[in-house]
Amino acid sequence: MSTPSEQRLGVTIWLVVLLSVLGLTFASVALYEHVVYANGLSTEQSFCSINAYIDCTKVNTSAWSKVFGLPIGAYGVFFYGVLLGLSLVSACTRFVEKSDALAVSLLAGLFASLCSIVLLCISHFLIGALCIICLALYLVNFALFGVTAIGAWRGRVGEGLGRGFDALFSFLGVTVLLMPGKAPGGAAVARFGLLLVAGLGLLSVKLPGTILDSLRGGPMDPTKVRLAQEAVARWKAAPIDAPAVVDSPPNLADYREGDPKAPISIVEFADFECGGCRNMYPVLHDVLKEFQGSYTFVFKNYPLDNDCNPEITQRFHMYSCTAALFTRCAGEQGKLKEAIDLVFTSPLLENPDGLTNPEMRDTLSDTAGQQFGLDAEAIKECIRSRRYVTKLQDDVKEGRRLGLTSTPSIWVNGRLVKGASPESLRAIFKEILAAQKSQ
Repeated sequence: MSTPSEQRLGVTIWLVVLLSVLGLTFASVALYEHVVYANGLSTEQSFCSINAYIDCTKVNTSAWSKVFGLPIGAYGVFFYGVLLGLSLVSACTRFVEKSDALAVSLLAGLFASLCSIVLLCISHFLIGALCIICLALYLVNFALFGVTAIGAWRGRVGEGLGRGFDALFSFLGVTVLLMPGKAPGGAAVARFGLLLVAGLGLLSVKLPGTILDSLRGGPMDPTKVRLAQEAVARWKAAPIDAPAVVDSPPNLADYREGDPKAPISIVEFADFECGGCRNMYPVLHDVLKEFQGSYTFVFKNYPLDNDCNPEITQRFHMYSCTAALFTRCAGEQGKLKEAIDLVFTSPLLENPDGLTNPEMRDTLSDTAGQQFGLDAEAIKECIRSRRYVTKLQDDVKEGRRLGLTSTPSIWVNGRLVKGASPESLRAIFKEILAAQKSQ
């Protein structure tokens, strides 16, 4: 068996190093994209999703994006990591002959190219979309096979593959069967290399979970995960009875944000003086920030105050009706959203310190005038007129029709969410988006 010239081997081995670095980079990007989109951590399209056919997100979240439960990108990280290590050791030391390393690279290039053809067919015929990152990896694989076949073996592919199999069997014999190495110290180096390969394999298995924990800010509490899963199951089992949403006329419309045609529809009934509502409102909107473009949110009042809620038979919350009327009156001046935010975040309703309702009315109105440039006296007059009491009572009637028993109460896509929490809402939203993608 002839051996390629040393000069040609030297150039080829560094080309393999370059291709391994490119492959490792593309595989890492593919793995990151899979973790982000398969776990619903972003609702925006991937940077490489160009149209309905060139759609990395669709490919990365398909059933074919995993093999034995592990993302294909993780296999790529392992494959190119091992190839890079082998090539560098061969290029920079005498522990591995360049001809052996390139023979193994030729074998790896053939295997990777065949896998690329299979994956390309799956993408086109079964998924109906292509991924630019995956295409880049396929090109790296074809180039790897071509470079080693031509650069090292001058087209004598059979000879190179035979040398590659010999090198692999020799490596396995030394490391697994504990056979002696060809050169002094070679066996120890080979066994150390096997440990490194095993370590890289373990890293590749753990990497998807590590990336996910990092993006989430740490590993999720198993108890919270279980509770979120249970909440999703309860939500899916709940009957569909969507709250009626009022979109006109403008002065009586419910507050809405987001696209009414978005796949996720949320309706919240809340009381401004309710501690749970005050805690849920900012938490819910923090979660919604992660699903920009995929939701519509509607806010409806359910004041637990007998001043405007006929369902409350005795004095309970002192200022809920005043606060609700304040937001509707601020809405006359185009600041309904800002007024809702103000009331939910103002310490006034947490520690009113004995204020009367007229004092609460005036304080909220003056604050809105200072912060938003509104006509405070017009808001006070509007609250005194009580012209939006009927609107508040209509919200209460709708809540009672739906069987509302507590605040806050949240409906998602027409189903009541029982035990709403950030984790359960995220899980439900991801369930909806995943179901939409599979259609």
